[in-house]
Amino acid sequence: MNEKDAINYWQGWAHFLGKEGMSPTQIRNWLIAFRNNIADYKKWDDATIKDTIGKLKVDNKKYPEFAQHFKLFIEKRNLPGGMTIVLSALNTLINSDFNIHHARAEIAKQAKQKPKRTPPTKGVKAILHKARQNTIFDDHKELFDEHVTYTVHGMWLEVFAEDALMRVKKRSGSNKEITAIMKEKGSRTRFHQAIIKKWKAEYKEVKSPKYDKHFKVKKNFTLHQKYIGHKINTELGWLDMSQTGVGKTDACLNGIAQADLKNVVIFCPHNIVYQWAEFIDQAYPDADITIKKEVLDPDVKFIKGHKSFYICSYHLMSLPVGRTIISKLLKQPVDFIVFDEVQNVKIRDKRDPSIRRITTEQFVKDCRTQRKVKVAFMSATPVVNNLQEGKSLIEMLAGKRFPHLKTEAKFQNAAAMHTEILKRSTRFLTNYDFNLVEKHITVDERLNIPKCKLIMNGKPMLSWLDLEKISVEKKIDAIINDIKEHRKLPKGKLGGCGKTIIYTEYVSGIVEFLGDRLKEEFGEDDVCFFTGKDKAGIEEDIFFNEANILIASTPVAEGLDKLQLYCNHLIFAGYPWTHAKQQQIIGRLMRTNQTKRNVHVTFTYSVLNGLEFDREVKINRITFKKTFGDCVVDGEVPEIVKLPKGKARTYLLEKMAEPQQKNRYALVEKNWSPSEIKAWVRIKNLEKRIKDAEKDKKK
Repeated sequence: MNEKDAINYWQGWAHFLGKEGMSPTQIRNWLIAFRNNIADYKKWDDATIKDTIGKLKVDNKKYPEFAQHFKLFIEKRNLPGGMTIVLSALNTLINSDFNIHHARAEIAKQAKQKPKRTPPTKGVKAILHKARQNTIFDDHKELFDEHVTYTVHGMWLEVFAEDALMRVKKRSGSNKEITAIMKEKGSRTRFHQAIIKKWKAEYKEVKSPKYDKHFKVKKNFTLHQKYIGHKINTELGWLDMSQTGVGKTDACLNGIAQADLKNVVIFCPHNIVYQWAEFIDQAYPDADITIKKEVLDPDVKFIKGHKSFYICSYHLMSLPVGRTIISKLLKQPVDFIVFDEVQNVKIRDKRDPSIRRITTEQFVKDCRTQRKVKVAFMSATPVVNNLQEGKSLIEMLAGKRFPHLKTEAKFQNAAAMHTEILKRSTRFLTNYDFNLVEKHITVDERLNIPKCKLIMNGKPMLSWLDLEKISVEKKIDAIINDIKEHRKLPKGKLGGCGKTIIYTEYVSGIVEFLGDRLKEEFGEDDVCFFTGKDKAGIEEDIFFNEANILIASTPVAEGLDKLQLYCNHLIFAGYPWTHAKQQQIIGRLMRTNQTKRNVHVTFTYSVLNGLEFDREVKINRITFKKTFGDCVVDGEVPEIVKLPKGKARTYLLEKMAEPQQKNRYALVEKNWSPSEIKAWVRIKNLEKRIKDAEKDKKK
């Protein structure tokens, strides 16, 4: 909702605040109407409420009653007894003689009255029930149309969920959500009539889409995939941020077929370039498919009227050759650009955008100046770390700027972004026929570093890599035991598969350590790798390379399909820095066509010198970053506490250096790990300088 819409929508507040001279009776009647519809407002998510109220720009000092009412409404409406307080505040505005005792008495009286029929609380029926009574948008055409779109989108999500459940349960027959819509009779309000009309018109196109003659349909597409295809066909830009594993690649190809798009450019992570090529070859066997640097061949060009696909990795766009590739592509009749795992072109700092972002964004702009080009974004986690990333992506998708969207880390700003993304995206969370089984293992260790001299002049002496190495080395025995336990599970659908993925964020020194220890325990041929340098563990359609343990780092997080056919066991030896990335990693196994009933994910945590290293350093940060993604994508606004990244390392080392038992560090324990030895030597060499620094500090 833009600022103009917000003002139009809430123009009644201008009368209420006396700006246009409403009489006391008019003010009271307006507030009574608001109170009569308060049940609908109560069901709005926090982000929508915060964004709407924030855009009113009401002077809270001048009108404290207004601020008090909505503060209570947002914070208390879903708490036990909260609506009593909310109604008290509202009724105080309506009638100064009304007090909280009257409100409680009124609520108690209503609670005793049993309604003739309980209104539906979920599914399409609940949406339709609210729409039958909705008249608040009738006088505002622009906003009316916008909210019709929002409501129809919500109806589709209910339909997708039922369609997915029917597939999981292998249940035939009609979709009950679709049936409920089709049976809806009469038009109680203009709004109700509009949403039914719009949904039925879309369903007609989605149910039986028309594909171009070259498209070889070999799959039973889901309603979600057909719907995304319809949106690509009818919109200039669309973002599919549905859950990992729902088939976003097939959904995108569905759009290409429905719109009969000829010349397509696809940007994706390096490790799924060949996966995209395979999907395209299945859909269009006669199409020309060019990948990576092949496009620089003088003989390669898009032939007008013929299906041509170019698949490029984001990595190439970061290199000087990227500009050469873009220059050639601009001479081709490109009509569709796809960004798979679009968070790879995010902007973390608007003052210093990445080369790949500058290159790809300029390519989209230049293409749009030449012709009508469609753009599609695909990502289950489009907002990764901060609101700047979300804003940069939505501007690139829409092809215009959004100056009213602020990027400061406040939930009010995340709420505003949520409303903009909602207009041009789909967020579908499916039901899988398997369960996520979590296991949490904590390893409590004491470092063999004398006196724990970890801080010098207020600066940390160990790097993140040093700390991560120590943490993983302490957890290795627990990791080995977990692998052995998983292998004891039966081999049926309810058991394990015998294969395990071990994830680590850091590579240097850690991958080698894990590999050596696991090879020593399970055999040389039982361990393989999928990291930045060594990708022998996954090569095109060859997974695990005949081994049973795959040690993986960042490349495993994005886009890879078919891992779920081979594995249902994941161990986090280390953690990524964002919630989005963690979900992407789990999503490699938690996806459609998982062959086992349970997906086992083991979270290992180390406690070093009493400090919960993984939880305080990574898990807290993951939780914080998750809140922005939730708010922007889903409209959720949880309470959080932020751990500043710049001070995190110093903070945790200071905690580890806190006084322990007197003689603990006087004891020299056996079996020091390699990283502990290196740290001890470093600290020993710096001990004199530390003492000098402490003396200077006292002076």
